[in-house]
Amino acid sequence: MSAKTRLSSFIQHPYLFAGFMVVGLSACGSSSDDSGVGYVQFYNASSNAPAIYLTMDKDNDDDFNSKTHSAVSYGKAGGSYEYDTDNYDIDFSWDDGDSELEEIYESSLKIASDDTQLVVIAGNIATPEVLYFDIEDIDDDNDDDEDLFNLRIINMHSFSGGVDIYLSKSNETFNEAVLFSNVTYGEISTNVKYDQDDYVIYLTAAGSMDVLYQSEEIAYIYPSQYLMIIRENNGPSDSPFTIDQITKSSGATEYPDADASAEFRLYNGLFEHELLPEYQSVADVHVNGISDDPEVPNFYSGEFSESMQRDFGDYSLDLTIPESNEVIIQNHLLTLNAGDDKTVFFYVREEDVSDDDDDEEEIEITLNSLVVDNSNRESLYDHQVTIINLIDEFSKVDVYFVESNETIDSTDNDKHVPYITPQSITLLNNTYNVYVIGEENSSDMILVRSELVLDEDTHDMFLIVEEDVNSITGYKMMFTDQKD
Repeated sequence: MSAKTRLSSFIQHPYLFAGFMVVGLSACGSSSDDSGVGYVQFYNASSNAPAIYLTMDKDNDDDFNSKTHSAVSYGKAGGSYEYDTDNYDIDFSWDDGDSELEEIYESSLKIASDDTQLVVIAGNIATPEVLYFDIEDIDDDNDDDEDLFNLRIINMHSFSGGVDIYLSKSNETFNEAVLFSNVTYGEISTNVKYDQDDYVIYLTAAGSMDVLYQSEEIAYIYPSQYLMIIRENNGPSDSPFTIDQITKSSGATEYPDADASAEFRLYNGLFEHELLPEYQSVADVHVNGISDDPEVPNFYSGEFSESMQRDFGDYSLDLTIPESNEVIIQNHLLTLNAGDDKTVFFYVREEDVSDDDDDEEEIEITLNSLVVDNSNRESLYDHQVTIINLIDEFSKVDVYFVESNETIDSTDNDKHVPYITPQSITLLNNTYNVYVIGEENSSDMILVRSELVLDEDTHDMFLIVEEDVNSITGYKMMFTDQKD
C-alpha cells in the first residue's frame, strides 16, 4: 500500500465475530483448514499514539476492495471483523488532517479459518512495535462445559521478569487466590476453564507474593471466552498496572487497581462581587469538614491548587474567608473512584430575579462547583483541549481554532460551548489563532483571542474562558495542562 491511504476509501466492515474474544498462541499461525472465513481485531497499546486506523488490502488482487476500519484510541479495541481465509496486506495510519491517512506501519497477515488474528500496536508510536496473536476458536457447545468460561490474559506491560497472575472468588482474599499464570511482555497465557462466577485478579512480580494490582469484582457469567490485556497505568494510581477486557464489539472495559488512590486539584474561578463583600479574591479550602488547618490556604482567584491524593470515596468541599472563617461554599460533593483524576472549578453565577412589575433590576448570585475528569492521554501527534466556559452572560460561546491559512469561516476546528458545559476538541500539532465569539443583539462579538502552539511536547489541556474586569474586552482565556 502507498504511504498515504485516502480517506475516501474508508469503509467500515459490518461483520462481527459471533462470540466473545478468543485467544490462542502468541504467534502468527494458521488453521489446517484454509477454506471459509476468519476474523481480525485490533488493539491499541501505544500510550502516545493518536487514534489509529487499520487497513486491510490485497496488492495482488484487483477484485478486492481495500477496507479501512474505524480508528482505535489508546487502550481500546476495534470490532472483530470477518474476512475470507487468505493472505492480506495491512497498514496502520492516523489522520494527519490533510484529507489522507498517514501510514506509520505496514506488514502482512494470514487469516485462517475460524481463527481470530488479534493485532496489537505497542511502544512509541514514532517507531511502533506490532504483535500478532493467532486465536483459535474453542467450541464449548456441550453439556460438560456449559457452566464454565475460558480465560486468557496477554501481558503488554514491560515489567521486568514478567508478572504472576492470581485469581480468587470475589468473596475470598489473596490468601485464597490460586496462581493462574506467569506471563512476560508480549506473551499470552494458555486457556484455563473456570466455573462461572465473580472473580478478582491479582498481579505480583514474578515469584513474589506482594500484590501490585488488585481488580474490582469481575463477573464471568457466560460460557464464553474472555481476553484480558495487562498494560501500563497512566493514571494517578500507585500501581504500575491496569487491565482491559476486550470484547467482540468495538471498545474495551478498563479495570483499574481497585485499591488505587484518586487525585484532584481545584481552580478558583470566583471573582469579587458587590453581593459578596466579604470575599476579596482569596479563600481557604477545607476537605471533609472545616478545621483550623485548611487543605488549601490562601487560594487566590484565577489560580489552581496543587494536586491532592485521596483514597477513593465521597468528600465534601468547603470554602471559607481567611481569618474570619466565614463560610461561602459548604458541603459541595466530590466523588472519587479508584484511579480518578479530576479538577473542581469554583465559579460565580449571576441570575436576574427582577419582578416583571418592578422596573428596578435585581440580581442574586450563587457560588457553585463543576467537577471535570482530567485527560491522561499522551498522544504524540494530536492533543485534546477541553473548553470550560465560565461566562454566564452568554448561554454559549463559539470557540474557533484557526490555522494560518484559514479564517473563522473556513476552519473545521470549532466548538459551541454552553455555559458550564465542558466541550472537548482534538487538534493536530500546529499553531492556532484562538477566538472566543459571543452573540450580542444578533451580532457576533470577539470576546477574546489568543495564540496556541501544539507540538510533540504538549499535553492535553484546559482552555478556561471567564470574565476579567482588568481586560479591555472584559473577558480572558487561559490554557493549562490537565495533568499537574
